[in-house]
Amino acid sequence: VFLTGEAGTGKSYALKSIIQCLRDKFGKQRVGVTAPTGVAAHNIGGKTLHAWAKI
Repeated sequence: VFLTGEAGTGKSYALKSIIQCLRDKFGKQRVGVTAPTGVAAHNIGGKTLHAWAKI
């Protein structure tokens, strides 16, 4: 899932709901949550893509 939009439009809120649904269905270990920057990753409880991929 790739979400874009202006600040304050609910991207993080929507993504957190999607993440929870996916984790409920597939388990936490099977759902990777990444973002392009550290701040964005922190806001959604994930990792940067580079950290997640270990590169």
